[in-house]
Amino acid sequence: MPHSTTARVALLIIIAFFSVYLKSVPAGAQLPSPRQVVEAHRIADRVELVRTSDMIVVAHIGTYSEKWPTMKRISARQRLVNARQRLSVRRVLKGSSSPPLYLLTTGVDPLPKPGDPLNSLYTGPLADGDFLLFLKAFSEKPYYTLNGGFSAVYPLIDGKTIALEEGFTEFGGKTEAEIAALISR
Repeated sequence: MPHSTTARVALLIIIAFFSVYLKSVPAGAQLPSPRQVVEAHRIADRVELVRTSDMIVVAHIGTYSEKWPTMKRISARQRLVNARQRLSVRRVLKGSSSPPLYLLTTGVDPLPKPGDPLNSLYTGPLADGDFLLFLKAFSEKPYYTLNGGFSAVYPLIDGKTIALEEGFTEFGGKTEAEIAALISR
């Protein structure tokens, strides 16, 4: 009988271990896939962009993005898809960050032609690179969205920002230190 008692105790320990282990699996392994459509909205000026952003970061975005359908269509041949990209935050200029952080965007599949207004309304995933990003917290953690579509995106090239067509020129051609000073004004 002592042998069967030992076996039961060992089995209970193994079950307890796996119960604790399964509860401690990182949330990143089971990220939600929200179907809510993320539409860009126009921000009036740089002051409003800073004020309404929950977080402003300098981050790297890699090439990998995971996409899934939103179940919404624009036309018979175009559908909306959501994408998530992991943000590797290098510097937080406003707010606080606790990794992992993911950028959630909605895009059109297949992509519209250049110049189509849908490209501004549904940004889709960003290209690989370093960026200054103005972010809004999404209702499901650990997601953030672009605060104002492409007006919230400033690529960093050779240590300086580039203001895209929809961006604010005051944020273009600046270093991280200059952006930090501009934001704190």
